[in-house]
Amino acid sequence: MTSCNPRFGAQERIIAYSLLESWQPASAGPPQDIAKQVAQTAGKG
Repeated sequence: MTSCNPRFGAQERIIAYSLLESWQPASAGPPQDIAKQVAQTAGKG
């Protein structure tokens, strides 16, 4: 992913690199690692 400032310019640029480790459909709910935080944010915890 890249981002430029000003838009489409090159005075400032940030580049991020990542690897996808897993995937699950939204219908499966939040991943176990963040389920508690999601429930608290939604007012359910």
